[in-house]
Amino acid sequence: MRYQLLATMPIIFLIGCEPPNAQPGPPAASAIQTMSPTSVWNQTQVEEFLKQELALTTITIKSTGGDGYEGTGADAEGTTYTLIVKQVPGGIKVEWSHVSGNGTITFGKPVP
Repeated sequence: MRYQLLATMPIIFLIGCEPPNAQPGPPAASAIQTMSPTSVWNQTQVEEFLKQELALTTITIKSTGGDGYEGTGADAEGTTYTLIVKQVPGGIKVEWSHVSGNGTITFGKPVP
């Protein structure tokens, strides 16, 4: 009996120490499509980007021409943001401001 136990010990250690095999799956879904180096986002994609980046619950923007947008948005606390969006193929820049601050968010290629 003792020899059987000793013989099974290495098997138990080898099987028990093997890490589980992780199965690769599809990447997590994103509400925003990846921006290709030669494209710009449409208004719906820009609005989704703003909702994710600034945690806005409402957005009202309109085209300024040349793939740009201007408008306002509000977060869950009711803070109103002024938004200016500029794009080039493969890049976006958002300038935002509200009563207590301002900032810039960029993604992709540099936007002047």
